[in-house]
Amino acid sequence: MSTIRSITFQDAKDSDVKRENANIDGDTAMGTMLKYGSETAKDFYLSTLIDKDIAKAHISGDIHIHDLDFYTLTLLLAVKLIYLSCSTTVFQLVMAS
Repeated sequence: MSTIRSITFQDAKDSDVKRENANIDGDTAMGTMLKYGSETAKDFYLSTLIDKDIAKAHISGDIHIHDLDFYTLTLLLAVKLIYLSCSTTVFQLVMAS
């Protein structure tokens, strides 16, 4: 909810969220609506669709899921996450032995 509050009440110069995409003016009505959708989609995907360990790694900054707001709209991202999930599992197995 703090992200939505930031989008709503802060100017782009004071909000990293509003400056995340150089192609969107976060201070316009359309830019604000786009950010509402983008940030809400990211939260939904992290809390509902993405494996909890991968979501936790993204939130903590251990990994970065590029274009997370397009998660259900692109096949390439799903393939990347499957690969990442497999790689993480292999890495964990190696670290455990």
